[in-house]
Amino acid sequence: MCGRYALAAPRSQLAWRFALAHCDDHAVRYNIAPGTDIAVVRLSPSGQRVLHLLRWGLLPHWASEAASGARLINARGESLRSRPPNCGRGR
Repeated sequence: MCGRYALAAPRSQLAWRFALAHCDDHAVRYNIAPGTDIAVVRLSPSGQRVLHLLRWGLLPHWASEAASGARLINARGESLRSRPPNCGRGR
């Protein structure tokens, strides 16, 4: 996975494309880095698609807070359960 990406679509286009029931406000950005808030489409508990802003990164199981954890941004599927930062994930 790359460590940077761009989001050029405005809110209205994302709402139409993904048939969103809710869409948090976000800015068009061309250099989105790990550790920043990013636009994510996910299912709500009621089963509707919603767009929320979430922090990009993984929090190791030993970290009590996001600020104290290592700055992990991705994990390999084939070693998800065996590598120390990821043990217990993927269940």
